[in-house]
Amino acid sequence: MAAFILRKFADLLITLFVVSLIVFLLFQFVPGDPVVMLAGLNASPEQIAILKEKLNLDKSLVLQYTYWLSGIIRADFGTSIQYGLSVRELVFDRLIVSTTLAVESFAIIVLISVPAGIIMAYRRKSFIDTLFDHVAILGLSIPHYFIGIIIVWLFGLILHLFVPGQFFHYSQNMQAFFVCLFFPAIAVALPNCSILTKFIRMSIVSQLSSEYVRTAKSKGACGQRILFSHVFRNSLRPVLTITGVIIADVLSGAIVVEQVFGIPGLGRLLVSGIARRDFPLVMTVTIYVSSVVVIINFLMEILIRMVDPRIRTDSETVFLSAGK
Repeated sequence: MAAFILRKFADLLITLFVVSLIVFLLFQFVPGDPVVMLAGLNASPEQIAILKEKLNLDKSLVLQYTYWLSGIIRADFGTSIQYGLSVRELVFDRLIVSTTLAVESFAIIVLISVPAGIIMAYRRKSFIDTLFDHVAILGLSIPHYFIGIIIVWLFGLILHLFVPGQFFHYSQNMQAFFVCLFFPAIAVALPNCSILTKFIRMSIVSQLSSEYVRTAKSKGACGQRILFSHVFRNSLRPVLTITGVIIADVLSGAIVVEQVFGIPGLGRLLVSGIARRDFPLVMTVTIYVSSVVVIINFLMEILIRMVDPRIRTDSETVFLSAGK
């Protein structure tokens, strides 16, 4: 297990390095000059040259990437061209908002999908299974932002359960902060609820047809005990695999939904940074999202190995065979 974790951690570092390199190179081909945006259209060539030297943009691409990567390693993401403030300070405050929204969304996904998937599998081919399946297909066909628009129109403008655009900062009122993120979290969660529900159902149904289930039934074990004691744990492997993909979608969906509800999170910061060619800010947000996705998938692989010890590498199999 330790060797597996070390190997996967090495793969993680290589992947993060490649991601950082790709992000850096992509932003070299984006139209627009951040120095001109910062200095203004009427800036003299001398002023532009001074700014380029200050931002290390007069160096070669290799040196620019080296300076930028070393800054990221030291948690120094540079200065925002648009705001003139530290990117770390700007991102940290918005990061708390976006992370809270993502955590609320994922909690809703789990609370809805796990019971719904178990019920669909246990009552398969029944009216409840068919109803849940149609609802799941409907949820899959509607994107995050459109669900957000429907929620704003129905629950905000018609039922007046919340005020669209109203936001409470966590430093002012923590309870109001969580409440104002509830409806945006639903908009992010619903499409992913459909995905996870169908995967849980499919995984449990495949396990219910296994030999050990028939053996347990022949010994007189009740269906619910078999389901919760054996089947559910054995069905976690594919569910955990898709969970990593869902977390990535939750992060990207949260950035989009923030625009619909007017939430000052990473989404608004990213959009404004792109509009003003604020490359240090945009690159930092991009690296953050990419890194979270890579790290989550790394953790999911470790968790899958812990949940299902039947998965072994060739070296582990050889070692176990030699020990017998």
